[in-house]
Amino acid sequence: MFIQQIVAEDSILLEYFYSASCPACKEKTAIIDEIEKEYAGKIIVIKKEISSNLTNRNEWSNYGFSQYGCAVINGEIKIPRDNLTKENLEEILDGLINRYTSNETNNKNITIELPFFGEISEQYAAVLLLLVIILTVGLFVIIAWKRERK
Repeated sequence: MFIQQIVAEDSILLEYFYSASCPACKEKTAIIDEIEKEYAGKIIVIKKEISSNLTNRNEWSNYGFSQYGCAVINGEIKIPRDNLTKENLEEILDGLINRYTSNETNNKNITIELPFFGEISEQYAAVLLLLVIILTVGLFVIIAWKRERK
C-alpha cells in the first residue's frame, strides 16, 4: 500500500503476489517477466513473495485473493490467477496506457502572449475575455440607462 502512495498518479503499478513453492506461480511469474520486459519504462512491476513475507501475505489477503499467482494493478484492478494471462494483462495495460496518454494530450497547458499581460494560460485568457465581455455589456447598459433618463 505504501508504494502506491509514492508512485506518480499517471504511473501504472502492477503488484504480483506469488509463492516460491507454488507450481502454478512459476507459469504466472514467466508471464509477469514477459510483461515487465514488454512494458519496460511504461509500468512498474513489484513481485511480492507471500509464503515467507507476512506483510505481503496480509496485503494479498486484504485484496481478497484465495489463490497464489495473482496480480493487482494500481491497487484497484484485481486479477485472480485464472485470469492472469499475457493477453488479459496486455489488454488491461494497453487500455490504461492509452487513457493516461490521452489525458496527457488533453491536459497540455496552452499559453497565449497578450499585450500588457504577458504570457498567460489558456484558462486565464478565457476568464479575461469573459471579464471584458461583461464589462462591455455593463458599459452599454449604463450608457443606455443614462440616455433614457435624459
